[in-house]
Amino acid sequence: MKNDQNVSLLVLIILFLITSGCASPPCMCKRSTVKNLTDSCFSAKEENYSSGLLNTLKEEGVNTSFRFGAYIRKEIPYFIFVNKQSEILLLNLLDSNEIIRNPLPFLPQVGASYLVQSFKDSILMVDTDNSILYKLFVTNGFKIEKVSELNFKKLTKKTALAIQTHGTQFFYNFPYLYLPYWSMEGKIHLDKNSTLRLNIQKEEVDKFLPFPDCYSNCFFYSENVNITSNGSALYATFMHMNQMVKYENDQRKEILLPTNHSFVEFDETKLQNLAYVRQSGAKNEINTNLILLQDQSLLLIRRLPKKELTGPSQFIYFKIKNDKIICSGNLDESIFSTMVLPFKNGILTIDDKLTKTIYYAFQ
Repeated sequence: MKNDQNVSLLVLIILFLITSGCASPPCMCKRSTVKNLTDSCFSAKEENYSSGLLNTLKEEGVNTSFRFGAYIRKEIPYFIFVNKQSEILLLNLLDSNEIIRNPLPFLPQVGASYLVQSFKDSILMVDTDNSILYKLFVTNGFKIEKVSELNFKKLTKKTALAIQTHGTQFFYNFPYLYLPYWSMEGKIHLDKNSTLRLNIQKEEVDKFLPFPDCYSNCFFYSENVNITSNGSALYATFMHMNQMVKYENDQRKEILLPTNHSFVEFDETKLQNLAYVRQSGAKNEINTNLILLQDQSLLLIRRLPKKELTGPSQFIYFKIKNDKIICSGNLDESIFSTMVLPFKNGILTIDDKLTKTIYYAFQ
């Protein structure tokens, strides 16, 4: 009789746990709301129509969703990308008739996926298929020369380099290369940390930049990380959280940012429903870009929830200095968020149809 009572009690406990939802903790990434933006700090806007840009990218077989970098020389901005023939191209954003081509005969295979970013007169290129880092030098005559390469595949077991759909693909702050990654384990491919920190000098790697604590109870279909630095501190934002993280002298500080929109959780039971997947991506407000401007202030760009899936995107910005928002406002264009770079007194970007470049100057 006593054993029967114990079994009955165990059954009741199991039923209680199932019906109470303890097996699936609630997603706690709900964000507090702040109503108003501050005063705008735009001082000028310039547009340059370049209808050949999109055609050039299509002809070169480039996926126009991501994998671009930017290079600036003498205040002339260039797109950097690798085409399907494994050539690296520099495309003048102000004059699409100027295309500078350089073959890359040292690449291990044609058609691999490459991420590119420029740093001063160097270009860093990451082969995401083979986990190889190339450092390239741009000569005065725009010739591309390989300086070094590092195969770090053995350092990144059970991980895959992330291809981000917004912002920059990686960040370099000597001697560290910061690479967002996906875990090869678990159903949503998010690890406790978000970024691989590769020490190029020592050829060592560790996992860095933990996701917010609430992420452990949430299901995300996608997530992006943006990182930048002003030399003394490292700053980062996560796509779905209204906060900025600051690392300085090994101390982590979380800075709350205003929002008018609560987080809308992804329904994982609809993971195979492609229509739902597309719609859910448009429902949330997301951080798309974090940029260090030339005056050493930060510019955070955020896309608002979309009213219609196929309609234009609306973006707002926050200019931040000394960890405080000094001004904010609306961007009046639907921009291509994988291509936003600091330029002169503001930012240079491209509209989402890739028909023109847009320069926003700030006070």
